[in-house]
Amino acid sequence: MSTLAALMILIACPADGSACVQEPVSVISYGDTGSCRTALSGALARAKRSDVHMYGDCIPVDPALLAGKPGVSRSMTPDEITAALSTGRQDARPSAFAPGAVANTKW
Repeated sequence: MSTLAALMILIACPADGSACVQEPVSVISYGDTGSCRTALSGALARAKRSDVHMYGDCIPVDPALLAGKPGVSRSMTPDEITAALSTGRQDARPSAFAPGAVANTKW
């Protein structure tokens, strides 16, 4: 049994870094941190739009928080991300992650 579960969090920001979407564009639960990190690499590799930077991390959580519950899986479509960025919301920033733990790619 896993002693540590993880949540993958992805945040989108425009290329100029002036603002980021208020809510994460994707939050997905995993049974362990290793599975999350493997999936994170793929998620960032699929991020292809040149006008948006995608930042992500796998955040360890107590597996008891996920036990007996359906998995967490919430993601925005590219059109929803574009619309959210056009509203100028600026609450989420990559600095919310642990130093050195944030992966980044253009989306």
